Amino acid sequence: MGKPSSSFKKIVDMLAFFAIAVIAVVLLIQLIIGGGQVAYVFGEIAKYLAYFVCAVYAFNFVYTQRSVVYTVIYVAALVVIVVLIFV
Repeated sequence: MGKPSSSFKKIVDMLAFFAIAVIAVVLLIQLIIGGGQVAYVFGEIAKYLAYFVCAVYAFNFVYTQRSVVYTVIYVAALVVIVVLIFV
């Protein structure tokens, strides 16, 4: 496998943009109306988008390093994150 495709990178970049935009909206909602359920839901969406984007960019780094150590740490970190999300 080679470099990630340009369209894949554009999709991940777009998700990163949406994550940042949603975080900004959450912070504005919390400032204006003091939080509440709407801010909480948007915050959760932004958090999961941020996790996903970080995981994808980390995968690209691990893939280019081609080291078993990086791969093991990456997989272990993802397992911990997924398990703790659902706990």
